[in-house]
Amino acid sequence: MNHESGTTDAWTAVEGVFVSDGTSFSIGLHDGTVGTYIANGDYIGIKDLLVYEIGATLALEGPNIQPSPGQWLDSSTNRLHALQPATGSTLTQPKRDFEINWVNTWAGTNEAQYVGGINQAILPGSASSGVTPYITEMWGAISGTTIEDVIYGDGSDTDRWVTITTGLASGITKFTVANPTPDGTNYKMTIAPDAAFTGSIRTTARGVILQ
Repeated sequence: MNHESGTTDAWTAVEGVFVSDGTSFSIGLHDGTVGTYIANGDYIGIKDLLVYEIGATLALEGPNIQPSPGQWLDSSTNRLHALQPATGSTLTQPKRDFEINWVNTWAGTNEAQYVGGINQAILPGSASSGVTPYITEMWGAISGTTIEDVIYGDGSDTDRWVTITTGLASGITKFTVANPTPDGTNYKMTIAPDAAFTGSIRTTARGVILQ
């Protein structure tokens, strides 16, 4: 790898990261040195630029903003969900509906897992806020072996959202919602196959927010 500092009217092969402090461009090279190009009326030409995607450490996307309890769900696999501060912040465009999407995977087991990946409220709303989620539709996109049955609970009531559904095969199944609203205290969602299952289920739940 070749590099120079202050190269004028010539091409220089470099590989690294671009950094700017407002007056100059620095290229941090992989060998630890830095080539600096002062942007003082000169021009910097770039050719054969390659951009590599290294993956999302944190993916906060608009559809995953929940106005209450005030959280932004991380779409990446790192589950770095962001909680809105209890005071001093507001949403400028509060939503009146919601959609939850999450994939749970089993490898020959049938333990209950949390939709959202962690033991935390996933549905918008809270008892103290007076905001209630109303689930209107739920689907499961199943990939893997046939499931004897599957249920959706809230962590306390194992089949709060969807009661037992038998003979589910690979493909998309629309579930019948058993209770569209939470019990007033629990806003979590769990999913559990009744028997050993190898595969994954992508859960999609849609609803409206009642106030």
